[in-house]
Amino acid sequence: MLAFFKPIPIYILFYKDRIKVYRLDNGLFIERNAVIPFSNSKILFANFTEGERFLSSLICELVPRLGSFFSRSLIVLAHQLEMINEGLSQVEERALIDAIRHSSAVDVFVIEDEEELSIEQAIVKLNNFKNS
Repeated sequence: MLAFFKPIPIYILFYKDRIKVYRLDNGLFIERNAVIPFSNSKILFANFTEGERFLSSLICELVPRLGSFFSRSLIVLAHQLEMINEGLSQVEERALIDAIRHSSAVDVFVIEDEEELSIEQAIVKLNNFKNS
């Protein structure tokens, strides 16, 4: 019963007008291109409202709500892989964190690695953040 209340570990990869979401507890994932763009030529998460809506819909597909009011909490490793010329600005990082927190995340950790992590690497990195 206590495991039910434990946050679900998630790894989210952000690309220009595309998001990939992994559940690290069971290996399931979903990847989609946005029908309505949320990126522009300068910023990956430029249309915050559309990006947040799109992200929430993907997370809800992967982690369905329990009833109309109850959703499982998430612990998230966020990883932007495109449009990071000089690293993420505080504004870009905050946009990612806020959008993810609005999707039931209790903790969000943003990384700026150059390459997509494997499931195992993402689990290790998330555990390192949680334990530090």
